[in-house]
Amino acid sequence: MTEQEVVTQTTVDIVEVTAPKKKAGRPKKLAPKGTPERREYQKKATQGTRARAAEAEDQAAQQIGSDKSPKDDEAKKILRAEGIKNPHVQDVLIENAKIAAVHYQIPYNRYLLKNGLRKTLAELKGEAFEAPVISEGELVDGEILFKKDLHYLWDFGYFRQPVTFEQWLEIRFKAKSSAFYLGREILGMDFHELHQAWTEFFPQFDPRGLKPLFSMEDAKAWLARQSEKKTFVLQCSRNSYKSSFAAILALTIILCQPSIRIRLVSATDDLASDFVAAIRRYFVIQIPDSPSLFVQLFSEYCIPPDEGQESMYECPLAHLNLVAATCEASSISSKQAGRRADVLLCDDVQEEGSVATDNLREKGITRFDLLQKLIEVGGYTISLSTPWHKKDISGVLIERSENDPSTLTAVRIDPAWEVLPHAHNTPILELKEADVKLVFPERLTFQFLVSEARKNIKQFLSQNLCIFPDDADSSKLKVHFDLDVLHGAVRSYAFFDQRNPALQLVGTYTGLDSAWSTERYADFSALITCKIFKEIKSGRFIIGVTDIRLFQLRIQELAQEVIRCFRDNRPDRVVAERSGSWQSLAQAINIEARERQLFPAPNIYWKHVSSGAGDKKSKAARIKSLEAPLATGQLVFMQHPMLEELFTQFVNYTGARSTQQKKDDGPDALAAAAEQYFFPLFSRVEKTEEEIQIENDIAKRNTMWGEYDMYFGTAPNTIPHSLPSAPQPAPTNPLTSHLSRFGMVRPRA
Repeated sequence: MTEQEVVTQTTVDIVEVTAPKKKAGRPKKLAPKGTPERREYQKKATQGTRARAAEAEDQAAQQIGSDKSPKDDEAKKILRAEGIKNPHVQDVLIENAKIAAVHYQIPYNRYLLKNGLRKTLAELKGEAFEAPVISEGELVDGEILFKKDLHYLWDFGYFRQPVTFEQWLEIRFKAKSSAFYLGREILGMDFHELHQAWTEFFPQFDPRGLKPLFSMEDAKAWLARQSEKKTFVLQCSRNSYKSSFAAILALTIILCQPSIRIRLVSATDDLASDFVAAIRRYFVIQIPDSPSLFVQLFSEYCIPPDEGQESMYECPLAHLNLVAATCEASSISSKQAGRRADVLLCDDVQEEGSVATDNLREKGITRFDLLQKLIEVGGYTISLSTPWHKKDISGVLIERSENDPSTLTAVRIDPAWEVLPHAHNTPILELKEADVKLVFPERLTFQFLVSEARKNIKQFLSQNLCIFPDDADSSKLKVHFDLDVLHGAVRSYAFFDQRNPALQLVGTYTGLDSAWSTERYADFSALITCKIFKEIKSGRFIIGVTDIRLFQLRIQELAQEVIRCFRDNRPDRVVAERSGSWQSLAQAINIEARERQLFPAPNIYWKHVSSGAGDKKSKAARIKSLEAPLATGQLVFMQHPMLEELFTQFVNYTGARSTQQKKDDGPDALAAAAEQYFFPLFSRVEKTEEEIQIENDIAKRNTMWGEYDMYFGTAPNTIPHSLPSAPQPAPTNPLTSHLSRFGMVRPRA
């Protein structure tokens, strides 16, 4: 007999001897070993022992200080027993409970899962805690989870913030229904008054009205009643956080209805994918131990970094089993068949190259219209853009809304600034900060916008001021001056001498192009003086530039320069535009003429000009008109220190507005003088000698009386200029000597 058998036998013998002492009901004598009865008896005894051990262990595990962590399946069972029915919420709560336990250095155990974090912490501190009574199936208006699920999410997910459950629900509601609040208060975006206005403009999705496990019909009805308008068009300046706001707006829609289908559209596939990725990043739990405030609030919407595609977001709370994901990317040029959407969110769906021609613009509109066919009935189209052309997609949407009295389209245009009424006629580059109202002053400062305008005025108008480029812009006049041709038109000083027998002087004229700023990159004030000749032999007219003055001057300084130019060149007429502070300049010139005793004063023709695009086209046409006389040798130039600067302006001019590098003041001043005094000569009827003599006599008489009135205090502000009087014999009387210089003394017989 082996040692084990001896031990066993001894045990049996002892049992047999002591059996009568056991409790009633047990067999007085065990069945022999190896029999079925004996095996059954031992099996039950073992099960009982294990059950008692398990019960004792279970009782210990349910204690607050137990260090036994439940497995995930066991944890889910505990949460289900507490009324948490949503499987995804169970997974989120388990992960949040583990993180909370580590954060507070307490055991992750059954007690924590059953009783919640805050009660566990209170018990450990010996503090009283009264858990709220939440019945199974209790709802919260504005939430698509049951109240008990929400309470657990608050307890395990928002423990870092000193906020009650009711306050937490209020914060969630505000974040769901306001893109401005979500962006500024929760995500820390640099949102300001402009973005609050955008929030009020776009549909403010109301989270109320949807219950847990809502149906497809419930979702459609909820979507349809969010706004009467179905298309929203926003045009705004670049750098105003347009794309960032669009992403936050998408977040609010998803938070309200997690089974929503949003198609995000941009100009290219890459841009669209980046757009979706930017939205997806808000939902990604980057650092589980240190989640963002957004993740703490909406952890049930969030996903781990390695879940799904980077260019797509699928909300884990979506339950309608739709084909399309919550957020998908699409470019305006991609194939659109089959992928339906509830919201079409478009961010800059066109680029400069895609609106260059009529064909490209029409193709873009066709694709956009096809894209809108995929929107569910009751869905929305939301477009945010900066304008490239008035026939681009946003421009056409605006035009359609204006032509449809019953339109379902809402339009908002936010340029970077609004010019105040008193400065409506002031050129853009001459505006001061006091002349405008900035729409987004916190970011788009006046200094920044002015620098953008000086870089490229055309792009500034469209991309910052939301002004559509003129249709004529695409077919504008192409102005081109060749530097070699300009150098070939330079003539010697002798050519311009009045003693040149080949030429007859018609007159001397000056063109004045005024600028009103002295800042570094401001335009120049230009004074271009030219002489018009008539060739004796051929009879054709020639205009020759003899004096060039380009300066950045204040009004008083410019007036002084005009007087100096007049004294040096003695022009018959001066032409200037009525732009900016022209009246102040005219008065300053007259005052300066009096102080310098310049008689007659400059005879300036202040020419009225149109404003806006018409003026731009008129300027381009004026300057382009100089190409023909330059090519035929009828436009010539005298050597001058500033001639190269003038030539540089000619060569750089293409018809576009001036920039900080490319100026057009000199060509514009010359073109104004040529337009007023040179080109009319080609259609002028030649006058007889008698007509010319009569006109000279009238001019001489007007000049004489004007100068007389000037000396005796009754002269008008501006004295007409005429041809100089014929020389008179010098009188002996000092008074008559002085008056005779002006033709006011009758010669002796």
